[in-house]
Formats: sequence, C-alpha cells, structure tokens
Amino acid sequence: MRSFAGWCGGWILAGCLLSGLLLTVAGCSGSNDVVGVSGKITYNGQPAPAGAITFQPVPGQPEGLQPASSAINPDGTYAMTSAFGNGVQPGKYRVAIACMEPVDLDNPVQKWLVPQKFANPETSGLTIEVPATSSSMKHDIDLHD
Repeated sequence: MRSFAGWCGGWILAGCLLSGLLLTVAGCSGSNDVVGVSGKITYNGQPAPAGAITFQPVPGQPEGLQPASSAINPDGTYAMTSAFGNGVQPGKYRVAIACMEPVDLDNPVQKWLVPQKFANPETSGLTIEVPATSSSMKHDIDLHD
C-alpha cells in the first residue's frame, strides 16, 4: 500500500514543477536561444535532498524572458529546463529552492529540509546571471542557515 508520505511528497514536487512550467508557457515570446544550466545544490556542505529549483526573471529584464525549473535529484544535482527545452534564456534570475520531507500519515506537519526562506525567489537572496556567451554553464549553490 502506498503511504501518504510518498503520495503527498510526489504531489508537492509535481505542483512545484507544474507551476514553473505554467509560468514558462505563459507569454512565450522572446529569444529561444538557451544556455544549459546545471549544477549541485548543497545545504551546510551536504547534498540537498530531492526537491525543486526555479529561476524567475528579475524585474526589468527583456520582455519574453521565461522562468525555468528543475527537479533536484537525491544527490543534489539539477539541470534546468524551460519552454524552449533543456536550458535557460540568457538573463538575470531570482532563484528559489524547495526541499521538504514527505508528509507522514501519523504526523501531517510538513518539515522543511532547507530553510523555508529559500523556497521563495523574493526571500531566498539567491540570484544568477546566465550569459549569452556560453552554450552551457555549471552553477553550484551552497545554502547555509
């Protein structure tokens, strides 16, 4: 029998990725040139557990710049995708990272595995600039309390 924890955790991750995809598809104008962005996320030096990462364009970027997202693998690695495929349009982005423990039927309180402030691009304090001069880039992120 499938546990509520597995079911709920899967739905949370799916919701994060779906919302990133919906934001990506909205208003698909602008350049479709992309840069492959991948890397590893750590929290206090240890690989971040499974979750999701999103890039949201900072205000003032060219019209048509689209968000991007990726699942975070159990080893902390990620590879961004957008409406234009595998990669991110060049530009400046705010970054959000959400890692939560699956909910248990006996204890339905959601436990954040990295501080909750990182799950919101407005409060994470994380940014990235994706240059147009490269076809790929590695961007590791080390989160701290």
